[in-house]
Amino acid sequence: MPVAGPLLVLLFLSWTFIAPLISYYNTGNRIRTAQNAAGLRPTCSAGLGCVLTLVFGLGVLYYQLELNKIADAHRVPPGSQVPLFT
Repeated sequence: MPVAGPLLVLLFLSWTFIAPLISYYNTGNRIRTAQNAAGLRPTCSAGLGCVLTLVFGLGVLYYQLELNKIADAHRVPPGSQVPLFT
């Protein structure tokens, strides 16, 4: 997963308002892909994550809860990596 690109978009283009929304949307899609690769039913909605970010500022919490579903399904200890096979 690319990390530097979305981070740079948020740091340097946050004043444009559109670029961060695209980054948040793509993050939701990446989480959905990770859920699918982990053998779970994809439940993460990129659109809902963007709306929660705009309305309540809860997009980050929503995305974290969706990521936690992957770790919980595989019962990995904290700090361990979850193997994702596609």
